[in-house]
Amino acid sequence: ALWLMAAGIWLPNVLQVIWWRFNAWGYLASWIANLGMSWLVVWILPEFGILTDLQEYQQFWLLFILGAFIYIPITFLTKPEDMDHLVRYYIMSRPLGWWGPVREAAERKGLLPKVEKMQTRGIQRIWTAAQADEWTKEDWIAIVISPLAYIFIMLGVALSFLLLWYGYLLLIIGILLTWAMHWVIDPKLKAVSVEFEIKQREYIEELERSVRWEGKND
Repeated sequence: ALWLMAAGIWLPNVLQVIWWRFNAWGYLASWIANLGMSWLVVWILPEFGILTDLQEYQQFWLLFILGAFIYIPITFLTKPEDMDHLVRYYIMSRPLGWWGPVREAAERKGLLPKVEKMQTRGIQRIWTAAQADEWTKEDWIAIVISPLAYIFIMLGVALSFLLLWYGYLLLIIGILLTWAMHWVIDPKLKAVSVEFEIKQREYIEELERSVRWEGKND
């Protein structure tokens, strides 16, 4: 039952984070559609001979596709979420994906600075804090490498304890992938970290001045 319920709501759970246009109506429709489609695909249609009994993975992907034919049109037929609400969410979480109109609205309100994107063919190694705060290809590379490095290291360690030669090979590959991920993403993280430390220091100094001023007034 959990497997089938995940079929229709897995993609909507992702869309609400990566796509600004996906709204509450689309999300609600995905739950209702998946509930109805599950009954049809798993029990009702096979019972009447309209649909053959499918394997669980076949049911999953069929429900995945059928649900999308319902909640995607409903998303476009209904109004998007309030832009001010989306702007607040974007500023706080900086999600990846398709948030161009929300980003532009935040820039027009003066809540985010306009960032000139640097055109680099390879891996960018020098960042300003504003540039590093944006999603770029370096982030996507790190996202892809990260789980691969984890899998190779875990398998490599386990198989190395069994003294299997390919365990050592997998471990070496995992270490190399970890180094590659660090090489790609570390300059961005350092740029953001330096900017955060500066802002944190300024905030603490301002807080200390405020406390001293209140102490003098007392």
